[in-house]
Amino acid sequence: MSGPAKAAGFAGDLEAAEDSGHRVRPYQYYDTAVSICGVCYRRALGKVVFQDGKVYLLKHCPDHGHQRTLIADDVDYYRRAREVFLKPSEMPRRFATPVRHGCPYDCGLCTDHEQHSCVALVEVTDHCNLACPICYAGSGPHRPGFRSLETVERMLDALVASEGRPDVVQISG
Repeated sequence: MSGPAKAAGFAGDLEAAEDSGHRVRPYQYYDTAVSICGVCYRRALGKVVFQDGKVYLLKHCPDHGHQRTLIADDVDYYRRAREVFLKPSEMPRRFATPVRHGCPYDCGLCTDHEQHSCVALVEVTDHCNLACPICYAGSGPHRPGFRSLETVERMLDALVASEGRPDVVQISG
């Protein structure tokens, strides 16, 4: 189950341990997280858990209940990426936006952003002939129009100002 679909209540996800008689959860707790509700986009506290060899984010919205989202399908790779392959964060050359409401509401590279843009994504259109329920860009048939060449040039200029020579630029849309 992923996205805004409701999962079973987390407190009720308990099983009896055979040896001790204690109840145990069907997952292993790993970390805390701050996320957003998949329905209303309100900030939601959550936890990262390992279950059945996969990594999930369990989160709760007061209005929309419990939600479970698949983060990774390989626990070992996820742990190595977080615990072994670490390096100091590289800051952007220039921050682009002020902090007003905090993450995730202040889009752009603000001073709270911990990392420069490893992969810059430049959307040339929001229109799409698909209606994927997990579209990170919020695109779809309901979104008309293309960005002008001048707008795309401004986007690329802002990227160069913050990154210098970017590692990767993905043109999408």
